[in-house]
Amino acid sequence: STSPKGRGVSPLANRRGEEEEGEVEKLRTKLQLTQRMVEELAAANQELDSALFESIESAQNDQEELRQLRERSEELEDLLRTREVEVQALHGVEEALIAHASGSDARMEEAGRALQHAERMQREA
Repeated sequence: STSPKGRGVSPLANRRGEEEEGEVEKLRTKLQLTQRMVEELAAANQELDSALFESIESAQNDQEELRQLRERSEELEDLLRTREVEVQALHGVEEALIAHASGSDARMEEAGRALQHAERMQREA
């Protein structure tokens, strides 16, 4: 109903206003849901970032550990080669002592060659 001075709102305008308010309320609800979803996605993204960082850090640590193990393995291989040469040299000395003790000139010459060979290998190693 309209007042004589035209200040009143017609029923049609009143209904249109209520519909608009309903639409605004629906949009507010959608906006709130969207904001919540954005916050949840941001939190999930943060968790993924943290997990990824930990994974990268772990892989780097594993890589460093593997590098150290390789270095140690190379050191041990070098040591083993040195020990093998030393054992060969000792065998040469043993042969020379046996030959000397038995007095065999041929065995002494053979042992001497073996000893020289072992010494040469030791110098090269």
